[in-house]
Amino acid sequence: MRTTTAQSVCPACSVTGEFVLAVPGGFSLMRCSSCGLVFHNEFASETELLGYYAGYYDSENLAFSPITEKRFADLLRSFEAYRRQNNILDVGCGSGHFLKVSMEKGWNAHGTEISSSAVDQLSRLGIKSFFGRLESAKYPDEFFDVVYCSEVIEHLLNPIMLLNEIGRIVRRGGLLYVTTPNFNSLSRKVLGSRWRVIGKEHICYFTPKTLSRAARTAGFSKVIVSTRNIDPHELRKAFGRNSSDSGGGFQAGRTEELRRQLEGKRALGLAKTAVNSVLNATGTGDTIVLRAQR
Repeated sequence: MRTTTAQSVCPACSVTGEFVLAVPGGFSLMRCSSCGLVFHNEFASETELLGYYAGYYDSENLAFSPITEKRFADLLRSFEAYRRQNNILDVGCGSGHFLKVSMEKGWNAHGTEISSSAVDQLSRLGIKSFFGRLESAKYPDEFFDVVYCSEVIEHLLNPIMLLNEIGRIVRRGGLLYVTTPNFNSLSRKVLGSRWRVIGKEHICYFTPKTLSRAARTAGFSKVIVSTRNIDPHELRKAFGRNSSDSGGGFQAGRTEELRRQLEGKRALGLAKTAVNSVLNATGTGDTIVLRAQR
């Protein structure tokens, strides 16, 4: 593994970044001295990155949750105001579940994906997908009403290139919807390098400010950012309450059980809403949500 030097080049604006945080596994995170983006330079090339993701999907992360289906349906209702040409794109569509729900709602749904392990599933669902980077798909100018990009931008060597391409293919007045982990989250501030989000697969670590700036740089306006959610299992690490919480990475089964509890009990749902209000007001939720118009 390469050792990140004391100074590295920012993947967003090519300005030098300086040391922020040492990460278990032998590398460090840098913060750009110009745009403020936090990042690492552990991948030598796009070829190495594509190889890393070739087998990214398995039976667990291809599975579809009824709770997720409902939330996708709710989200798509919020996209109706932008529905003109009836074209929607999911960048990094993975298992294709968002696009499956989109098609059920009558959208002309398209997706891009770089992991070959998702191709068969996308084909079974009948999704029009492009295998490769968005820039290689060559979609027409202003083709999409909505571009959905969830938990993708943090995995990229050049996030601004992606945002610029989205700016070309979404119509004027259309919507860009992005989610990504929040480096300013309460979880990260408490756990530091033990936060499960931090690892080699996540190259860029945005804050509400740096993500908003990136979207505006790519030509988007009416940019609205918010933060939401916190994983209580993550915060338990800080207090050593459960040794099973010491492992990093996303644990789908554990998260799904928590979601079922929140959906099934009204009091818990109300508590979640209240917590999200505070997290949004303070900008410390685990997830950033960006909505921006072209």
